[in-house]
Amino acid sequence: MEEILSSIRRIISDEDQPGGIGAGVSTAASPAKADPVPAGAAPEQFDEAVMEAEEALDLESEDVLELTQIVNEDGTVTDIDALMQEPEPEPVFERETPVAATPPAARQRAEPAPPPAAIMDEATANMAAAALNQLVVEMPKYIGVGQGLTLEEITKELLRPMLKQWLDAHLPGTVERLVREEIARVSRLHN
Repeated sequence: MEEILSSIRRIISDEDQPGGIGAGVSTAASPAKADPVPAGAAPEQFDEAVMEAEEALDLESEDVLELTQIVNEDGTVTDIDALMQEPEPEPVFERETPVAATPPAARQRAEPAPPPAAIMDEATANMAAAALNQLVVEMPKYIGVGQGLTLEEITKELLRPMLKQWLDAHLPGTVERLVREEIARVSRLHN
């Protein structure tokens, strides 16, 4: 604070000297040479000094670069507000232009669409149809027409032959192993 006040006093005192304002500004730049401000100085003196310094440093308004402008490298001045304006966002979806409905007579005259291309050739289609026909013929064996079997009952009927085959293959060996283990356990208990 003292440095600021002393620099203002120097500016004022330099105005009275033949060097003028420029000399005061150069001395104001070096606060190390500042004179100490007396502690008992009156506030009115400082107010007057500040007012005189402001008047002395007052520049013409057209020479002052406003904070809303930028000086480019080539020396031209650009307005910041123009640079900071965001472009209006583009719509995400473009609006479709309404298309007039075609009259019913025009729809009838239009050519029919070509049939879609077949996914599989004719021989494969015939084989698939034969397999489905055979399934339809065999299905009544498992499901009595009009019996109203549930899905669970149908599953039991279909799994019965597979379960029988598995038991025939694995049951004798499983029983033999379990009997041996039980005999060994009982014989250890008696020993």
